[in-house]
Amino acid sequence: MFEGWRKPIYVVIIDGNDFTSRFRPLVKSIRVSKKAKQSSHTAEILLADPEGIIALPTDESKIQIHLGHEGDGADVVFEGTVNDVNSRGGKGSGSELTISANSADQKGKIKQQILGHKDDATFADVAREWGGKAGLGVEVLGSLAQITRPYWIIQSESFQAWGQRMAAELGATFQVIGERAFFSPRNEGISATGAELTPVIAARFRNLKVWDISPLIGRPQYQSVRTRYYDRETAQWMEETVEVRGGAADVQLGLQTPEADQSTARDRAASSAKESEREKGSGTVVILGDYAAEPEATCIVSGTRPGVDGEYTIDAVDHSVTKKGGFETTLTIKKPSGEAGKDTR
Repeated sequence: MFEGWRKPIYVVIIDGNDFTSRFRPLVKSIRVSKKAKQSSHTAEILLADPEGIIALPTDESKIQIHLGHEGDGADVVFEGTVNDVNSRGGKGSGSELTISANSADQKGKIKQQILGHKDDATFADVAREWGGKAGLGVEVLGSLAQITRPYWIIQSESFQAWGQRMAAELGATFQVIGERAFFSPRNEGISATGAELTPVIAARFRNLKVWDISPLIGRPQYQSVRTRYYDRETAQWMEETVEVRGGAADVQLGLQTPEADQSTARDRAASSAKESEREKGSGTVVILGDYAAEPEATCIVSGTRPGVDGEYTIDAVDHSVTKKGGFETTLTIKKPSGEAGKDTR
């Protein structure tokens, strides 16, 4: 039986002060977005702003948002810093105030350019050293920590830009939350922060409101990924090949840009193999709000139809609270597994 509309609850704390009761008559919407491929989470609060009665927060204000349903309680879905405050209005349309926030402090050292290199080091070593220069404590999770290269470089990049580049090279998720940065391997069921992931249920007639899913997409699929590197000892071009887990296509993806050494080539090919595995199916589901939903968690879809029901990996989470829709969570899902994509009838 469908659980139906339930009264949403939310808590908004700014600089340690609870603004919930002051915001409640004015809130038009609250939105929080978490994406595996973005380096930070974002939040937006849209308020009616008659006569400018709400004091303008500063771009240094710390903000925390809790979401949930009455009877189930609420939990933290966002922590960050106010990044933008926008007033909008016009004759006959009233006025609105939008407070936007980012989990990474966009005024901090995270955008300071850094130039440096390190020889024969692990990824964990360089990430912590260069993250420290940006004022961040860095945690490198899972198999990423022991990746070793003969040469690492940060080329007059901000730590945020370098982190995004390395995440793409290593098949990782990179997130900055407050004064902490996290690297976690993608497609391995590890959250961006290393916290335990809770599977999310999306069941028709229970909590699933809308689905739009393609459990099979042929274009991104490959059997393996090949890349080249130059071996200085033998003075020859060499190749590294990585198999795509579950790859069913009879074709190999050849990366065009050669890499500097064998380890870099292997990492780049493995990252592209993960991407092929992840993109072989995708879609979105809208469910009754679930504050526990996180990117990289498993979403179990049921009750739609054979071949679509099954397990997927959550790629993005978008929470919203509105007067019309209540508390809803939209999940972008990828990497079908289990019965997803299989109709055995």
